[in-house]
Formats: sequence, structure tokens, C-alpha cells
Amino acid sequence: MEVRPWPSRAASQDLSKALPFVLGCLSVDPPTLKVARGTSAAVLEPRVMQVLVALAGAAGKVLSRDDLIALCWDGRIVGDNAINRVISRLRHILAELAGDTVRLETITKVGFRLVADDAASVAEEHERPRPSPSAQPHSPAGRATGIDRRWLIGAGAAAAVAATGALGWRSISAHRPDPEAVRLVERGFAVMKSARMGATPSAIRLFGQAVKLDPEYADGWGALASSYRHALDGYGQGERRSYPQMVASAADRALALDPAQPDALLAKAVIYPEYRNWFNQEKDLRELVRRFSKHWYANARMGILLQEVGRYDEALTFTKRVTQIDSQLPPAWAGLIRSLTMVGRFHEADAAFEDAMAKIAPHPLIWFTRFWSLLESRRHGEGAAFARDLRTMPEEFPAQIGVTYAALAGALADRDETGIARSLAYIKDSLGEPGYVPRAVPLLALLGDPGAALTAYSAYLFGGTIAGHAYPAPGPLDLRSTQSLFAPSLGPLRRTPRFEEILHRSGLEDYWRRSGSQPDFRRN
Repeated sequence: MEVRPWPSRAASQDLSKALPFVLGCLSVDPPTLKVARGTSAAVLEPRVMQVLVALAGAAGKVLSRDDLIALCWDGRIVGDNAINRVISRLRHILAELAGDTVRLETITKVGFRLVADDAASVAEEHERPRPSPSAQPHSPAGRATGIDRRWLIGAGAAAAVAATGALGWRSISAHRPDPEAVRLVERGFAVMKSARMGATPSAIRLFGQAVKLDPEYADGWGALASSYRHALDGYGQGERRSYPQMVASAADRALALDPAQPDALLAKAVIYPEYRNWFNQEKDLRELVRRFSKHWYANARMGILLQEVGRYDEALTFTKRVTQIDSQLPPAWAGLIRSLTMVGRFHEADAAFEDAMAKIAPHPLIWFTRFWSLLESRRHGEGAAFARDLRTMPEEFPAQIGVTYAALAGALADRDETGIARSLAYIKDSLGEPGYVPRAVPLLALLGDPGAALTAYSAYLFGGTIAGHAYPAPGPLDLRSTQSLFAPSLGPLRRTPRFEEILHRSGLEDYWRRSGSQPDFRRN
């Protein structure tokens, strides 16, 4: 990693006098606000560039939030939201340009650190300008306030689908891919693994550029097939109908070049959502996990399928394995916390959350899963404190999210009937899109309205109306999750005729019969 010594605090805001420098595979020119890798470049906001210069100047050391305020805001009082926005923007740009070879790491409860791989720097030495021997980064020694209701029920449909991410598997092929195509795919992986809203369309563009540049690149086609599969969520019915063909087309191209390309094989195995396809998908996924035991996506999909059919105890084998294969994947940690909570291993769920926070930045999927886990274990007071804790709040969250969820948990803790009624009304009013129902149903049950919980789930799975929101019956490409049927908070409902009807109509009873298996709640 090539960075300059820690500079003095003089003239902290004057980027015009900062000299260019090299950071791993990137060349940085502070006066023009430009960061480049080969022919790809991005122009940063001044504050974002100031933070980049400060972190680069720290030469791999950790800078606290107070350090950044002193260095980049002239010591003015600024809120965490302002810092979070800049950090989020910088992290996104670095991922777009450098993949995971230049990383902005969050050290929980300490600060931030910039890390660059020397290997990437050496490999691209011919592409970028060398800094002057005296070059030294010149640096010192607004989030919207409105709340998007989608965040109140979950991390959002696009983020949930991106949770399965891009694969990043390198297959064996005699073809030597174009280096720029490889870099584009790496960037796509980095974006997809962030599991943020909008990640999938960005990854599709990058993978598409890669195969356009090198049409014989099997791994590029495999990645494109996978990203098309993830794009099934978040699109209208008309657009969505074309995606199975697009998945198959890209996957077939990859397999024609490399018959063992794992991403393409997996994309074809899960072209259609799990809902009512559990039996056949399980057979295909078990074979793929056997063939590619270290492939994180194969294990992730196997774990997800077992969660969908209530076999969380078995799913733990796969969800744990994913975090061991790649500890930087937010959805993997969320899946592990969820599985441990579902089987009542709350202390282990707590430990998994702490491990996740020690390794990666706060993420919506992890945040919501942790909050739900605390409520399911009846630790309502802890849930309220967690919702108010800005240190664990994801960068993209508006501040009102913490207030809303703290009020919900606090009402449960205090048995405040007025507060509970207010939270119930808010959740019901937020059920405008089907994708948020699985996250809302356990909350409805926890807040004391099991009837609304089952009505919402039934309408979501089969079509119907809940709280004034009409849901159409799902088509074969519509994602419908059955995971929340097995939440501890729905336990008292499982012996009711309405719950049993949902199990039969959804096809879960038929799946358990055909597969010779049972959900955890029956085996235990």
C-alpha cells in the first residue's frame, strides 16, 4: 500500500495544494477530486475526497470519528449522519473502482481504516502515473430527514434479493480472459456483496460490460446469469417475465464455454423462486453443494431453502459455513442470526451479531434481524436500547428509524397499550407492498394481533386484502417467503385451523410428505 506519512493539521481544507498519490490500484488527484483506475474514473464530492485523503494519510492506521471531524470538518460539531453519509459514499466508489482490493473498513466502536492490497498496485503499475517522490496527501494532522416506510418493515426488496449476492467463483478454463473484463467482474462482485439497495442493477451493468469486452469469458457469463436471477425482484410483471430467458441464455453461454461453471449451474437451478418449488430445488442444490462444497452461494441457497420449509436446525450447517467461507457478507450473518433465533439459541445469536459487527460495517439486513431477534427472545428493553444506539445503525438509515423501532420495543417493555396500538397501526399502514409482509407478520404477533398476522400472511401467499392493501395472487416468478411462519412469536397459532390451512394451501405439507421431512416445530 503506497500512502504518504501523516501530515500536519495546517490548511486542512485546501485540496488545491494536495499532491496526487497512489492507493493500491488507484490513482488519486485531490485538486481535481478525481479517483481513477486505468480508464475508469470517478469525481468525488470535496468532503468525500477530504476523508479519503485523511484516511490515506493515516497509512493504514485507524481514525476515529473525532479524528475525521478534526481533520475534515475543521473540528466543527457534526452529527454521525453526516460522517456516515460520506463514509458510505466513499465505500461505494472504492468498491466500484477497485473491487475489494482497496477497502474502507469499519472497526466497530473505534473508527475507520483504509486498506489496499500491494499485489493490485504492482499488477497495475503500468496503468497509472507514479507519484512525485515528495508527493504527500495534503490533509489536516446530509442525509434526508424523511423516513421511507419500506425501511420500517425490512431492508427493502432489492436488498433482500441482493442478499444472495454475486458469486465470485473462479472456474477452470483454458481461456485467458481480458484483464479489464476480470476487473469489471471483480467490481461487480464487490458491489453485489454489499447487498445494498440498487446493487443488482449496478452489478448487471458491470458484468454486461465484461462479457461485451470478452465474449469468451465463462465466469463473466456465469456472473451475469446469477445477477439476472437476482433481478427478478423489484421489477414489474412485464419485465419480470423476460428474466428466466435471460438467466438461461447467459447461463447456457457460460456452460458452453465451461460445462462446470458453478455460477451458471446454480443460476439455472434456481431460475424460479423457492416458493412451491422446494422439493425439486432441494435435490438440485444438494448435488451442487456436493460438487462445490466451498462455493458460498451454493451453501447459502441450500440454507435459505431449508429455512423456507421450517428446517432451521438443518439450515444452520449451511448458514454457518457461508460465514466461514466469506466473513464479509452481510446476508450470511443475517441468515445465521435468524437461524439461531428460530431454534431458540439466543445466546449464540447474540455472539453471531457481535462477530458480524467486528468484521463488517452495520448493514440493514443485520440490523433488522438483530432487532427482531431481541424481540423474539422477549428482551424488549434491550431491543429499545439497540434501536436507539447510533453506533450499530446502518449508514443509510434516516434517524427516524431508530425512534420508530425504539418506541415499538419500549411499548412492549412497558406494556403500554397506547404505544402498542400506535405501533400496530403504523405497521398495518406500512403493508403496501407484498415484499414487506414476512418482516411485519412476527411484529404483528408480538404486538398482540395474531389475527392480523395470519390474515396478512394468507393474503401475501395466496392473494387477498389486509388493512386496506390488496395483494394479487402470486405468479410463478413472484417471490413469496414462508420463513416467518416458523418464528417463535407465531408458535401459539400453529394449532389453529387458519394456520393449518396456510400450511396445506402453500404446499408445505405436500413438500414435507414428499421429502420425508418435518419442520422443527413438529420434531421438537
